[in-house]
Amino acid sequence: MNKLLNLGFQPVGEWVLENDTIRPVIHQHAQVSNVLYCFVVDTEIKYFGTTLKTLSNRMNGYSNPGVSQTTNIRLNGYIKEALENNACVQILVFIDLGIFSYGGFTVNLSLGLEYALIKEYKNLWNIRGNNQILVIEHDEIVEEQTNDETSISGKTFQINIVETYLKAGFINIPKQYADLFGDEGEEIQVNFNKVQHNAKIYRISNHGQPRIYIGKELKDWLEKANAVGKLMQIELINNSAIMLTVI
Repeated sequence: MNKLLNLGFQPVGEWVLENDTIRPVIHQHAQVSNVLYCFVVDTEIKYFGTTLKTLSNRMNGYSNPGVSQTTNIRLNGYIKEALENNACVQILVFIDLGIFSYGGFTVNLSLGLEYALIKEYKNLWNIRGNNQILVIEHDEIVEEQTNDETSISGKTFQINIVETYLKAGFINIPKQYADLFGDEGEEIQVNFNKVQHNAKIYRISNHGQPRIYIGKELKDWLEKANAVGKLMQIELINNSAIMLTVI
């Protein structure tokens, strides 16, 4: 673990088990975003992850995984098993200060370090299966201070439908609702025109705000509805599913 401390990782908290439920106890940097975090079981490094959201938000996702959030469910089980075996599960973080650049572009050091560290360390929770398959997971997330995923169900907001959405097959989520959506690369179910569609969330290409890419199905639907210039209502069904309606 000393190698991580020398890289700039800081111990910020630990996991506890209360009434058969895991809970993070974070002593500092709870509201810091764009971090690389690590779980250490006793003295053994077990998991690396990155998030563009706050550390508190991300850890809450592991405490209260949604039914479709496979990463959260898997890590919840690992952490709980370690705590049941009386192990200490520490939380360490590396805070990306955004000071590295290349060719005029800011480099996300957290993402680069995540990949390098997973390759360096063995026997990680990032590794799946008997053949030691390397897995880089851009994590799932639930809203901070949310006890279950039904608490956001039914929340709605509206966005203006612009021509870019029709041409490119995506929609952008306004900044004030960004915390309700997952991290880079997370899957989300999008319901419209009485059909459920699988989509992905991208943030890096949209300055950290959620961009939901659906593709041709969205283009065809918006074109048929002559939707440019109209409003789209977005209803949150749960943490990993939304409903779109042209109004």
